[in-house]
Amino acid sequence: MFNVPNLLWPGLSRDQLRQAKCLLMKNQDVFASTDYDLGVTNTIRHTIPTVDDEPVKQTYRRIPPCQFEEVQEHVRKLLAKGVIKPSTSPYASPVVLVRKTDGTLRLCVDYRKLNGKTRKDAYPLPRIQESLDALTNAKWFSTIDLISGYHQVEMAEEDAQKTAFITPFGLYQYVRMPFGLCNAPGTFQRLMQACLGISISNLSCAIWTTSWFTHRLLKIIWRG
Repeated sequence: MFNVPNLLWPGLSRDQLRQAKCLLMKNQDVFASTDYDLGVTNTIRHTIPTVDDEPVKQTYRRIPPCQFEEVQEHVRKLLAKGVIKPSTSPYASPVVLVRKTDGTLRLCVDYRKLNGKTRKDAYPLPRIQESLDALTNAKWFSTIDLISGYHQVEMAEEDAQKTAFITPFGLYQYVRMPFGLCNAPGTFQRLMQACLGISISNLSCAIWTTSWFTHRLLKIIWRG
């Protein structure tokens, strides 16, 4: 259950606050309750077109003993949620550990060699300045954070083996689109355009309007 007051601007009028609370409570099923509470789309799948069929194969990198248990737990959660699965792929990219600002560990995969032989997607990505220009005259804003947005996109079955990553305790591959692939931003932008008709520069999208009455948050929630 999410905390509604924490999602709303304290400067809203009593009537606006009532309307906003009602909207959020009626649609609370679209909000994640944990970091692993993921949805999935069938609108698009991510492909990895490579210049040849020669697998990228690297050895695993050492994990510090003090982080070993934490990494294993992270992998277990990804397995439980169906984001990854055990692999027999000839591909193998090493993992990289990054400590986030909140103190938790992020497990990333070093896909630089795979990206080096991937045909690049030319789909246009939004420019920050153009996004800022669109805010002219805007007075009302809402932001929607898409939790692990890439992990809500399925991998194309024929290319999933290319995402395989190696650890000291096993080889796994992604069922959902991972972070670090060079064409992932283009795939995600296509999804946002198809579902919401908007440009997005990261995993949060902003909604802005000139008045409260034209604010289209409910429309975005329904379309999402």
